[in-house]
Amino acid sequence: MKILHIETGRHWLGGPAQVLYLMQGLKMRGHGVCLVCPKSSALGLRAADAGLEVQFTAFDSDVDPRLLWGATKAIRAFDPDIVHLHSRRGADTLGAVAARLCHRPTVLSRRVDYPLRDAPLVRWRYENLFDHIIAISEAIRRVVIAGGVAAENVTTVHSAVNIEQFHPDAERAAAARSELGVAPDAPLFAIVAHMIPRKGHDVLWNAVKRLSDEAPELRVAVFGKGDSEQRLRDRAAELGIDGHLVWCGFREDLPDVLPAIDCLVHPARMEGLGVAILQALACAKPVIACPVGGIPEAVSPPEDGWLVPVDDDAALADAMRSVIADPSAAALKGAAGRILMERSFSVDAMVEGNLAVYEKVLRRDPRTGVPVSAAGPA
Repeated sequence: MKILHIETGRHWLGGPAQVLYLMQGLKMRGHGVCLVCPKSSALGLRAADAGLEVQFTAFDSDVDPRLLWGATKAIRAFDPDIVHLHSRRGADTLGAVAARLCHRPTVLSRRVDYPLRDAPLVRWRYENLFDHIIAISEAIRRVVIAGGVAAENVTTVHSAVNIEQFHPDAERAAAARSELGVAPDAPLFAIVAHMIPRKGHDVLWNAVKRLSDEAPELRVAVFGKGDSEQRLRDRAAELGIDGHLVWCGFREDLPDVLPAIDCLVHPARMEGLGVAILQALACAKPVIACPVGGIPEAVSPPEDGWLVPVDDDAALADAMRSVIADPSAAALKGAAGRILMERSFSVDAMVEGNLAVYEKVLRRDPRTGVPVSAAGPA
């Protein structure tokens, strides 16, 4: 089987990492893979370094018509059996149109739990451009079905974490704490998230303020960047919690850093699943999060963490207080999380899940010998 992937994200974030895992897994199983991406793509550079075929395309935005031309050219050159779209906000539409022009079936991965807009163009797009939808969590699958897509055309395939890359490591933990300037015995939490309002950084700031007097050694490593960064820095200064925050920026060495923390905090207001949650659990670190989107599919209190109400900084502070008061019990939760990642969120499971969808879409009608998808959505 030959699969062409389209991913227009330029930065190395959780979604592009999933595409790389998938392409590598498919190649290991003997399938042909090719990636279409922008010239500035961090994923494209990593994929090329890994020996994967990459078609770099020049375009300025996800609605740039040059993407349609570049994708069409790549499809004709690579001649795939199926086109897998990993992008959104226009790129998925242009990629699907390119596939249709080349008479290739399409699969779309959906990573977000936003409701589908009730608009004629949205309905037309989902009914006519995508043969199948892969949701990265069961929560997203429910959202897509609620938006009008037939249930048989939506399959859940969980995002994966590379458990060989993300794992407990005492030596790396000690080195990371030293680099971050955090004492070996200080309570160290982390938030790994794009700095945008829905990720809930402001709720965490309020929780830290509640704990600041009783836990003066408390530290929170803040990983990420984004449009809200200056506002968040200003708010931390207003609350007087600057001394508790370690601003780390965007880091590509999370496998070396996450073993150093005691707990990941992820107070997002909306979340498809949360790759950072999977990474922390794979490092045997418990997670404090909110019961939104697909998060409850990975965080199952009391086994591997805590789920607290959205925007409830008091409840968040209580959960963090539990980690500080009993680090041994928190570590046991982290160990349980590691077992869950090995069992249900491995790269192998994710690759096999995607392959099953491809095979379903490409299954031929025994009466005509024509792919079922050629006549419309599977």
